[in-house]
Amino acid sequence: MEYYERCKVIVAIPVGDKFDEGVIREALAERLPGIEVSFRPVSSPEVLEVGEIFVPPDHPIAGAAEQDPDTKKWVPVGARTIFAAASEVLNRINEQRA
Repeated sequence: MEYYERCKVIVAIPVGDKFDEGVIREALAERLPGIEVSFRPVSSPEVLEVGEIFVPPDHPIAGAAEQDPDTKKWVPVGARTIFAAASEVLNRINEQRA
């Protein structure tokens, strides 16, 4: 089983712009093995962005948390971890297109 299996990232992709979805899927899968990728067309922005993240409640990363230094409450970080990695990949693709 690949670590991010059953997790999902939805990529916001500009309407009318030509992006190779296969290249995007491959780049995300390389950084986040097992991630499910889907695309949502949007009228803006003009670049690829993370639209949404889903982490199943029973997935190991769903239990990852860190303590907020101000409130001392534990905050889940699973989706934020995926968001950061996916954003990094998409930013790299956007920079290559510029």
